[in-house]
Amino acid sequence: MSTFETDEHLRATAAQRSRSGQLHKSRRMHPLEATTSECYLTLFRTLDMSGGMDTSNALAGLSALAQESRLKIFRLLVQRGPEGMAAGDIARNLKLPHNTLSSHLGILSRASLVKSRKESRSIIYSVDLKGTRDLLTFLVQDCCRGRPEVCEPLIASALAECC
Repeated sequence: MSTFETDEHLRATAAQRSRSGQLHKSRRMHPLEATTSECYLTLFRTLDMSGGMDTSNALAGLSALAQESRLKIFRLLVQRGPEGMAAGDIARNLKLPHNTLSSHLGILSRASLVKSRKESRSIIYSVDLKGTRDLLTFLVQDCCRGRPEVCEPLIASALAECC
């Protein structure tokens, strides 16, 4: 059973148990077991109205990057820039099996670090600049106690090395 099928099965089972009264609110649920209304409540509780990233989304991004192959994929796509790279080329470049790559790309995509587009018969993956910017901003938003001039040399040196 694929991850997608497992997720759908968990949601369907949870919805059925909720309708039949078998879902006990006292036990802690896995997020995929939540009913639709519970998902909306969770969404509204964690929604950051400032347009930035909240803690749970930052954790998802950091967790996605905390695995060697996914970090390599992300760094490769950062190097390629907005034009991105076909999935098969990524697999060949990093010597990853296609099914493993697909799983890693899905995790990175759900963390808003990678996006895809279809070109002809290929799926092209590229870095999601907005999601990456949001994660980096979240990490340094309280840097230097609101004195950006203190952080400026750090940011300038990072940009000079990569751009």
